[in-house]
Amino acid sequence: MNYKDYGNTVAILGASNKPERFSNKAVKAFKEEGFKVFPVNPKEGKIEDLKCFKSLEEIKENIDIVSVYLKPEISIQKNLTQQITLKTPKLVILNPGTSSMNFNRQLQEAGLNFVMQCSIRGLGHSPEEY
Repeated sequence: MNYKDYGNTVAILGASNKPERFSNKAVKAFKEEGFKVFPVNPKEGKIEDLKCFKSLEEIKENIDIVSVYLKPEISIQKNLTQQITLKTPKLVILNPGTSSMNFNRQLQEAGLNFVMQCSIRGLGHSPEEY
């Protein structure tokens, strides 16, 4: 799967400022691959020199890909399926530890195209590179 086939903008839900976190490594990996990256975390101001958005709704541009780094309980609690659906991404990536039967079912019922995989590895990189 080539993520570029889906577009060049990506929102990273649950992005972190902590370099050891996979969500931070994903920001770096997508940037390195030439994607326009929108980190999303209500507790951060900037991540890897990029403006961090409090929510998906705050992003005014089209989002082609959403990469999720949140526990499924949080995704369900915050009604992320609805927020994601409103952005009409071409692909949703559920990174390890982010999927659940309920969350996956919500995405499927919303008609969203999703995959369960490490987005860093999907880019052809290893998280250890970052």
